[in-house]
Amino acid sequence: MRISLHLSENQNEVQKQIENCADILFRPLLIGEKEKTEAFLIYIEVAVSNLMLEDSVIGKLLNRLLSMDTKEIYGTLENNSLGISDTKELVFDPAHARFVIHTPYCGYFSGSPAESLRLSEKIAIQSENERITLALLPVGKEKLEQAEEFVITAMGTTGMDKTTYQEGAQMMGFPFTAVHFQGKLYAETLEGRIYVKAKEAVLTALDPTGNEIGRIEGKETEKGVCFLLSGNLPSVQYNLKIKKECPNI
Repeated sequence: MRISLHLSENQNEVQKQIENCADILFRPLLIGEKEKTEAFLIYIEVAVSNLMLEDSVIGKLLNRLLSMDTKEIYGTLENNSLGISDTKELVFDPAHARFVIHTPYCGYFSGSPAESLRLSEKIAIQSENERITLALLPVGKEKLEQAEEFVITAMGTTGMDKTTYQEGAQMMGFPFTAVHFQGKLYAETLEGRIYVKAKEAVLTALDPTGNEIGRIEGKETEKGVCFLLSGNLPSVQYNLKIKKECPNI
């Protein structure tokens, strides 16, 4: 998306990009104590509740902006404008309903899965879930490229089975949805394949406290070792150990 000098053009383009994303909400607002400055906020509704927003980094920044004059607003935004996304480590792609983090220390994906999701140079995942959240962390090493053991978190839709959504109170000039979490917790497990660039690897399903509840058999393929996950193991966390590297893959 190209950024325009005119707020209205940016607003129209953003609304086009997110028109099919039910979880991503757009809210116009006015900031500044005296001379009101037009702005707009984009946020993921599932991740922001009424109680959380004002205590979040974004909420605290907005509260500061509401009490500033115009010159202070531009200075504050300029000082806070350089984020991780400028280094391309963080990718927010609402047009394809995806959020991705690539760093030497972790891999992360959340949203509508593509054909293949690469969490590191060694590990890729093909998910058949409608939505999936994936996280990869090294064990015993600081960086992913150094590690031979990993913890993988993989979950689809999560929540509580009796959650309700209602129109909530207005805060900072615009309405929010009130979410009442009720019932039992649930998490959809990964259905798909995990590919590991290795000659030999072991994948173990873990319970919430890290205990082993089952092993998934791997099969050697042209892409490396392939682990097929059918969703029958009640686990969203896995321990992956590379036993034998395969540099030619």
